[in-house]
Amino acid sequence: MTKPPHALEGWTDHAREEYGDILGRAPSDQEMRQLLRLWERHSTEAFLNRKGRWQVKVEVISKRSRRRLWLVAGEHDGKWLLWTVFEVG
Repeated sequence: MTKPPHALEGWTDHAREEYGDILGRAPSDQEMRQLLRLWERHSTEAFLNRKGRWQVKVEVISKRSRRRLWLVAGEHDGKWLLWTVFEVG
């Protein structure tokens, strides 16, 4: 695939756990869907990382915080999923 997927169909348990570590609590489904929407909004800026997964930098803004995150997408069983999440270092 030469272009990143525009939309992701869901997320892995690993992505949810990693985001939970960043937040300091388990993320809600709504918060995970927010990450999928951010992927859609910024997917044209994604690049292939060394592991062959698409990666893009986004910013999550809430009333209490502002976080810069890397979203990484991977393909599993023909579906594009949010593979993992980590903070921009």
